[in-house]
Parts: sequence; C-alpha cells; structure tokens
Amino acid sequence: MAKVIIKDDRFPNRAKSKFVIEQLKVNDINADDEILELGSGSGWLTKQLRARGYNITSFDKDNRADIQADFLEYKFDKKFKVIIALEFLEHGFFTEKVISILEKDGILIATFPNPRYDALMRFLAWKGIFNSDWKYHFLEHVNLFYPEEVPLKLLRNKTLFKICYMACWKK
Repeated sequence: MAKVIIKDDRFPNRAKSKFVIEQLKVNDINADDEILELGSGSGWLTKQLRARGYNITSFDKDNRADIQADFLEYKFDKKFKVIIALEFLEHGFFTEKVISILEKDGILIATFPNPRYDALMRFLAWKGIFNSDWKYHFLEHVNLFYPEEVPLKLLRNKTLFKICYMACWKK
C-alpha cells in the first residue's frame, strides 16, 4: 500500500491517525465495511482513509462533511461497522446514540481528553497557550469520561501525553 501523506501534519493528529489505522487493521476492517467519522472537521482523517481504500462517510455540522447536520437530531437509516470519533464525544451526551448506530460486533474508535487534565487544558487555553483555533475548544467539554465507563468491550486504550485517551471498543 502506498504511503499516504496527511495534510494536517501536527504530531497529535499523526499519532491519532496511526492509532486509528492500527485499530482498523487489527480488527480486520476492509474496503467493504462502512465507516462513519463523527466530528470530521476539516476532513483530514476522512481523506487519508479514503486514499487507503476505506469506505468512510464524514459527519459534521461543518459544510465540508458528507453529512452536514446536528448529530443528536439526525436520523440515520443504517448502521456502521466502524465509528470514529476524534475529539467528539466530550462535546455532548452522544454515547447512547453512537452505540445505537453501531453494527453488532462493530468497532468504536475514539480520542477524548483525560478528565484528570481537562481543567489544566482549559486554563492553558484561556491563557492563550494554544493557537486561536483551540481557544474555545476546551471550554465546550460537557461530557468527560474514562475509557472503562463506555458500555462496550474495551479492546485497546492508550494515552497521548497523558492528556488525551485513544481507545477502541467492540459492541
């Protein structure tokens, strides 16, 4: 398989992308399996996975997504083998709906802040330590949780600098 260049070249995104791809391989996800990326933002991960041959649909309020809607209001007409949610689940109470649109034996791959360090990250964002794109990102966290609290079978769990969890669960 040809090397795919990630447009968003920041280290955390490279680490998250590597984790996602590892989980897709370990769980035998192939080109026929339907993948949904929630909170796809600029679409950097969706583009990368499509370039690798994956069947992925992006979902976001942003106009760059394949499906542009509010997640809790949107009515899905199918289930997905894989749902990817990078920095999405902490922004609302979405877990129940995510599980409802996951196929039996489906995989959820997510990254989210470590609750232990979220207050520190909010303070640093407020003090202007991060660029302007991140200034309000941490202020919107309303659903902080640990990987073990998700009501699915935890397959893999690791942290990125202890401030961000990267986890994979199976339904």
